[in-house]
Amino acid sequence: MSSDGENPAVSAEPNQTGHTPIAKKGTHAHLDANPPPSQNVMNLLLAEETKGRYVGPLPVQDFFKNYMPCDQEVYTGLDLEQLSKVATPGQREQDMYEPFIASIKGCLTNMTVVDTSKHSAQIGPFELKPDLCLYKTADITSAVTDFSTMEMWIEFKANNAWEPFEDPQGGISGKQLKEHFAQYPFEKDTTNGKQTRGQITSYALAQIGSQFRRFAFSLVIVKDRARFIRWDRAGAIVSTQFKYKEEPQVLAEFFCRFSRLSPVKRGHDESVRPAADLLQDVEREIRGELGLDADTPLFAYDVPVDENKKKTLTFYGPRPPCPPRSLIGRSTRTLPVCEMSGISKEKLCVHRVVYLKDTWRVDAKEMQPESDVYRKLEEAKVPNIAPFICGGDFKGCGAKTETNQLATEERWGGVWGDLTAHALHRLILGVVGRGLVFFKCTKELAQSVLDSMRAHWHAYNDAQILHRDVSAGNIIITNSGQGLLIDWDLSKPLSVTTKRRRDRTGTWQFMSAALLRNIFAQHKLEDDNESFLHVLAWSTIRYVPSTLSSDACAAHLREVYDSSSTILGTIVGGNAKADKFGANTYIPKFELSKPSPILDLLKQLVSPFSARYMDSPSYEEREIYEGIKLAVSTMNLTVGTGAYETHRVHQYDLAMERLASSKWFINTMEESLARDDWPAADKAEHNLLTPTDGTLKQQRLSSFLMANQSSRMSSSTYPTPSSHSSKRAHSPSPVVEPRTKRLRGDAPSGSGTL
Repeated sequence: MSSDGENPAVSAEPNQTGHTPIAKKGTHAHLDANPPPSQNVMNLLLAEETKGRYVGPLPVQDFFKNYMPCDQEVYTGLDLEQLSKVATPGQREQDMYEPFIASIKGCLTNMTVVDTSKHSAQIGPFELKPDLCLYKTADITSAVTDFSTMEMWIEFKANNAWEPFEDPQGGISGKQLKEHFAQYPFEKDTTNGKQTRGQITSYALAQIGSQFRRFAFSLVIVKDRARFIRWDRAGAIVSTQFKYKEEPQVLAEFFCRFSRLSPVKRGHDESVRPAADLLQDVEREIRGELGLDADTPLFAYDVPVDENKKKTLTFYGPRPPCPPRSLIGRSTRTLPVCEMSGISKEKLCVHRVVYLKDTWRVDAKEMQPESDVYRKLEEAKVPNIAPFICGGDFKGCGAKTETNQLATEERWGGVWGDLTAHALHRLILGVVGRGLVFFKCTKELAQSVLDSMRAHWHAYNDAQILHRDVSAGNIIITNSGQGLLIDWDLSKPLSVTTKRRRDRTGTWQFMSAALLRNIFAQHKLEDDNESFLHVLAWSTIRYVPSTLSSDACAAHLREVYDSSSTILGTIVGGNAKADKFGANTYIPKFELSKPSPILDLLKQLVSPFSARYMDSPSYEEREIYEGIKLAVSTMNLTVGTGAYETHRVHQYDLAMERLASSKWFINTMEESLARDDWPAADKAEHNLLTPTDGTLKQQRLSSFLMANQSSRMSSSTYPTPSSHSSKRAHSPSPVVEPRTKRLRGDAPSGSGTL
């Protein structure tokens, strides 16, 4: 995309309101009442998210050898005459496209290069249009950008000022390289450099998110120099920059190799494929069970059963309704699918509807795959969890991220640190439910949170596992109204006490104030107990009609759940939560349109948390307290018990005792739910926040995003007649949303993600 001049610097951390769960890496839907950010702001946010995740510069021959293996030794077909017409003095960017296309087309096998610079793809509120795209010749229907079918994209810049990286001179490595990058970072820190990195990241994200891919390749050309990039869920591997007109054989080799690679080695995930072998009657049955339109394309999903024997089962369903919206991280997709029965194609029929989860789990030695966690939870007979059917890691090309592996090589001198590794994991659960925020009444909301807390407490005691990601997006409601605690992929055995990853673990809005304030704090039971409170309070304030105006509601949610600040380069938050706990103002003053005991329950549940965020009693205070307590007990006084039971030390110790267990919270919620004055028809309302900021176009876009995300949050777990309908046979383009989840899983700085 052409950028003839440098844009004014734009803040990479705009003040945004996040009104729906923003997970570690954007695994949950996000509803935002603020106007979407501009494309420039989004580019800067993406550049910030991927900061420190571009590993390079890797010599081009190492790039070819490691990631583009090919038996062919002769690489021909490049038209040098046409190539000489590229990057001539004073040439505009758009004038580079045509001769470049003409120069490389002879290198390609069964692929075609298309100028897509004037034909954008609508990705949420943004229009993305890489300059050139490579498609399989058979897939080309027009010059319109189609992220769901492109094999790779190429981005041009005619001005060196837009170069996103800066290679060190002299081929240094190890300690020297680390010292060099400390003074001259590989990622250029200019506004233009950040804009370019954000721009190319948005293209990579759109492509990988629109397809079933494990990784992808791209080419970035800045005037007369070029470099190759390989993208995966851990980051990007960047080649050295080379002068392609002086070294045309490198360019020829790249395109010859790329077009001759198998689909798997180009990054395609062949464990998901169009369901082309089903009989029409079976297709109709699957669509009927899932509530799909008659023309909805179906896909076959392989799910591991026995990883050692490479045995899989195949399930059928639509494409995921909510593509991943972040390049880095777990990129979770979920949807209902059909489990089949029958011994032959002719006798195949639907057995039942189940829940599929596809994710790039954190791949650490101490980290248990979620399928293994479910097995342990079931062995311990933990209640209120989804029944586990099968699941596991995949093997083969691209099933584990490569960027983190390259980052550990000695050549880099440790400059990249410990990048989080990810592995492709897929599992099936035997239940399909509604998202928590689609509660039918406030009693069902409270009951579902109670059920999930029971699951959490039993897992902690009986299976010795701490969930560590309690959020509104990780609780579902079954048709019978039972709450289930799901998403155990970030859980931790209690025996593991080491910090396992450089990113925070949790969903920003629902993380405890203690964890938000201190990135080095150990995640404890108290933190998850606090998260349950945040889930219940946030869901009530956000979705239950009340006397709060739309603006007041948005302001409260922004202040308490989304706010963050940067201290010495580290994103922190939680001060608003801690301050309001201390001042007893965590629950704002308002009334519900239909009175419900849920407000009284919230006020009760809040009471112990002030102790966690106040100074502990002094030695002198404890001496006085013990003296009063001793005097009362010695003289067998009953009238004096109030003197020590209301004492600050007593109240502090009682609160800390309650926080160290889930028993008090469970008992308190059980007593509240036993009341007979719960209303029966105070369901969640999803239109309580009305966009009022920004231009009319921005307000309309915000309204669209809120309605669209609300719908997708429901349909991702509960099928409806039109929840997955589409007339296209390939994967969808991802919906780009404004961010509020923290970039790179640390803290929020906007919303949603691309």
